[in-house]
Amino acid sequence: PHYQLDELEGLPRTARPLPLLIGGGGPRILALAGRRADIAGIHPTLRSGRIGPKLAPEFSAERYESKIAQVRRSAAAAGRTDGGPELQATVYLTMIQDSHGEVRSSRSSFSDLIADQPDVLADTPAVLSGTVDDCIEQLVGWREQLGISYWHLGPDIEAVAPIVAKLAGT
Repeated sequence: PHYQLDELEGLPRTARPLPLLIGGGGPRILALAGRRADIAGIHPTLRSGRIGPKLAPEFSAERYESKIAQVRRSAAAAGRTDGGPELQATVYLTMIQDSHGEVRSSRSSFSDLIADQPDVLADTPAVLSGTVDDCIEQLVGWREQLGISYWHLGPDIEAVAPIVAKLAGT
């Protein structure tokens, strides 16, 4: 309804349509993702526009489960027979310990909030911590528990590169 482009030839041409990712944390956007998206991004709800202690519960595994259930209900209500969209989540704080015991972090705007809330660190898909193998185990565990198959691992590509490299080999 906002823009319409007719006869636009996009290059390079793709062999198949590009998947549509719709992500957010509020009920309306999650419902839309369930109805329309190929990939639903599950994220914290930032109603106030501010990062503060009241936001901490948004990172709990229970909130992720609730949001995923909402996406699934919306997909079913829309009559989707494909099982609904695949799921995506972001890791906002990654702390990777190397073989020498040194820790390298990949941090985001939510990192300080998460680090200040140790109870949130204990059980959230938003945090990876430990050795590379520990981090992979966490990702696989969240995939099995929540069905998340797409991960944004944070802004520091070099910090998370060992995780990606090891996953690519498996």
